Amino acid sequence: MEEKEIIKRLNNSFKNCSPNNLDKILLECEEIKRKEIIMKNKEKKSGGWLKNLAFLSGGIACTLIGVFTVNYIGLNKIDSVISLDVNPSIELEVNKEEKVLKALPLNDEAAKILEDMDLKKTDMSVAVNAIIGSMVKNGYISEIANSILVSVENENKIKGEEIQNKVSNEISEILKGLNINGAVLSQTVETKTELEKTAEEYGITVGKAQLIEEIISKNHTLHYEDLAKMTINELNLIKDSKEVKTDKVKTTGTSSTKSYIGQAKAKDIALKHAGTSESKIYDYSIDFDSDGGILVYEIEFNTKNYEYEYDVNAKTGEIVKNEKSQNDDYNEDVLEGKVPSSITNSNTSTSKPSNSTSSKPSSSTSSSSSLISRSKAKTIALNKAGVSSSQITDYEIELDTENGTKVYEISFNSGRNEYDIEINAKTGKILKYEKEIDD
Repeated sequence: MEEKEIIKRLNNSFKNCSPNNLDKILLECEEIKRKEIIMKNKEKKSGGWLKNLAFLSGGIACTLIGVFTVNYIGLNKIDSVISLDVNPSIELEVNKEEKVLKALPLNDEAAKILEDMDLKKTDMSVAVNAIIGSMVKNGYISEIANSILVSVENENKIKGEEIQNKVSNEISEILKGLNINGAVLSQTVETKTELEKTAEEYGITVGKAQLIEEIISKNHTLHYEDLAKMTINELNLIKDSKEVKTDKVKTTGTSSTKSYIGQAKAKDIALKHAGTSESKIYDYSIDFDSDGGILVYEIEFNTKNYEYEYDVNAKTGEIVKNEKSQNDDYNEDVLEGKVPSSITNSNTSTSKPSNSTSSKPSSSTSSSSSLISRSKAKTIALNKAGVSSSQITDYEIELDTENGTKVYEISFNSGRNEYDIEINAKTGKILKYEKEIDD
């Protein structure tokens, strides 16, 4: 029954069962609640039963209105805020009965999704079904962009997690029914003033802001302003590619890479630009990254003479950035067993070695093959410092031995700061971290 109909029926009941003094009774409600009513035996007088009926009617009226008011306020109070992020970002404000009080579009794409919908007073599940269906219909969710982030704000953590699981499971089932292999990320959100300000600054939901903060906290080479421009599918790809283990975000399914050129194609583009071939490179790595909010393949590899770094647009194949520097560590890399024999043989004279030279590799050479690469050590150091390759100068890395342990000694400058970092060359553990202001 609609709320207006309830009010109407209450008014009619009051008119039929009591004298027409409802306004006066309502004014006295507060007095009746506060006063102690003492019942005394009095001599019956004509018309007394009418007064008692009026009094009882007034009491019933106050009680019914009080109950109705409490229920009305409760049903119109926000209990949870549910954010649904793909690229369209939508917030649902729901009451304790999981009825939608308001559906808010947070960007132009979201306004398009909600333009023909009136979700007020609908069940939360019905609203979620309608929104996901519209996102699929309009192409925002598909086999080539299949990730969605569900974020729930609720003062009661247990209730928030219940809604989080309920909504994420429903979305997974909806996408499954539409033959889409969805990737659903879900989290509960701890409302913080600072987090809300950040979300407002970048025009994103609090849920997306929290996801980005957690990714950056685990990988300092990434930048907030870049990630804020990206879709949830792109953020999910970066998170997985860089092996970021999130504590707050639960993930089911795998983000789609179908709209991108692929690692093999990106590798070919970089090698062709560098003027080299796969047979001449070593220490190769590739993963997803962000460059100015654009999803790119970040590619690194070495040849005998040079070290290369490339950013290749993951959709178009355009080279966004490329760096080439002298490889001063080739001989050391050979000793460490990092350079394949096919490369060392092609760069070595075919003359027979002298009798004084052993053809067998030393034990130190064979054992050093388990060491992490210089590139990996550099990434660990930059993550710790919270800077990217483009932000550093005077970079140096050396392999040394301390107390029988192989370590990488890394130093570089960034801004006014000087960094000295030592990393266990086998485990990647940071053994020393120093940061000083460069005077």
